[in-house]
Amino acid sequence: MNTMAIINDLLAQLNIKGNELLIQAVGFVVLAFVLTKFLFRPINKILEERAKSIQGKLEEAEQKRQEMVTMRDEYEKRIANIEAEARERLQEAMREAQSAREKLLDETREQAERLLERGREEIQREKDKALVEIRDQVADLAVLVAGQIIEKSLDETSHRALIDDILNKVHVN
Repeated sequence: MNTMAIINDLLAQLNIKGNELLIQAVGFVVLAFVLTKFLFRPINKILEERAKSIQGKLEEAEQKRQEMVTMRDEYEKRIANIEAEARERLQEAMREAQSAREKLLDETREQAERLLERGREEIQREKDKALVEIRDQVADLAVLVAGQIIEKSLDETSHRALIDDILNKVHVN
């Protein structure tokens, strides 16, 4: 059997008429052409434009995200620099304060040492002055004793009396 005969036999069994099948096939092709031309292409075009628009917005959002990351990094660097500068200024102020403190302590020590030295010098002068006064008194007493010795000839009683007299004079002065 030939292929055409098999197809005609199959179509007869399915109760399908060849003319109607041909008309329906031509109608389907025309409908598919019309739908493609006036419906599917505009819809595809709209969908493609929408996809491009969404893709563009995604790319723009990614670009803005990258810009935000860059800006955040810059701000973090600025903040770190500001913090480092603040720490450096604080440390410098502390060093200056420590230096001023040391200078003040040194000046105070020097002043205290000068005062102590002046006090020592004053004490030494007073001591020297007292020694000079004592020497003068001893010299005066020696001269007095010598004068009295010369005036009297000393026996033991006179000698004792003279010593007691000198000692009383020394205690009085």
